[in-house]
Amino acid sequence: MTQYKPHGTCSILVEGNLMIIKAQGPWNDEYIDCLHQDLILVSQSIDINNYGILLNLYGEALAVNSGVKKHFDFVRRSN
Repeated sequence: MTQYKPHGTCSILVEGNLMIIKAQGPWNDEYIDCLHQDLILVSQSIDINNYGILLNLYGEALAVNSGVKKHFDFVRRSN
């Protein structure tokens, strides 16, 4: 399998228990993997029983099909 550089950008800011995500696509699988690592790190600084997410999408808010599936699986497995 060919490994590519992550394509897409994301910044995550936490204000209280609000996670503010600014993401610009399009996104490839490698980007989705990086996003998941960032989300795991950021989630340690919020109350996972009481939080909100504000998602701001920019550019081409598109992901490869395998990336969408990978992200849905990640969300299902996560707290």
